[in-house]
Amino acid sequence: MNPSPERHWKDNAFLRTFNHKHNFNSKDLEGLSSLCRSPRHVERGKELLPDPDRTVIILEGFCRSYRSFSDGRQVIFDFRIPGDLACLRNVVIGRTRQQLAAATDAVVCFVPTQAIRKLIDSSPFLREAFVDRLDAEDANLADHFAHLARSSAVGRMAALLLNLLERMDSVGFVRNLAFPLPITQDDMADALGLTPVHVNRTLRQLRETRIANVARGRISILDLPALRALTA
Repeated sequence: MNPSPERHWKDNAFLRTFNHKHNFNSKDLEGLSSLCRSPRHVERGKELLPDPDRTVIILEGFCRSYRSFSDGRQVIFDFRIPGDLACLRNVVIGRTRQQLAAATDAVVCFVPTQAIRKLIDSSPFLREAFVDRLDAEDANLADHFAHLARSSAVGRMAALLLNLLERMDSVGFVRNLAFPLPITQDDMADALGLTPVHVNRTLRQLRETRIANVARGRISILDLPALRALTA
């Protein structure tokens, strides 16, 4: 017996990211659901975008959007969370300079970019929704680089945690200001322009000042106003 459309919507992180203000009709909803019909489990470290003609929907787990260098170093631009459509700009302009890999074990759907373009062209409401997502990605990336350029180590960490808090809350993963955070300190370091030792020291500072505690793959925000003040 197939689940009802309402149950499918609640169970699918990608579908939950779409705001109902876009007035989707049943055809729009069916089109979005159709993108998620072939989920696959991938292991941590798996490279996900060697093919420029497809993109990736993340249903479970975290991924990292990054660039690597010939000496093995990498810069992480963003962490992709459940519900994200990775490298949406690839759909719009047909190419991306970013790499994508699973930061944890994950469940993803590989989707031909042409299928998403066809879906966007089929409905003005879907077009508006995807443009909103692209605008949000651009704003997120701009904020990230602004903090990298101007913030202290603890300010960078606070900005990252607040960004993840807002995004994880939008797909229903936050309870009492706590949510899963299974990414490694090495990946945090590559995202924040710090060393792993500095990341560890910064997380310890947040814990000892009773602002936030990261432990066993979860984060608890203990003092949200204080965490926000660190990004000022």
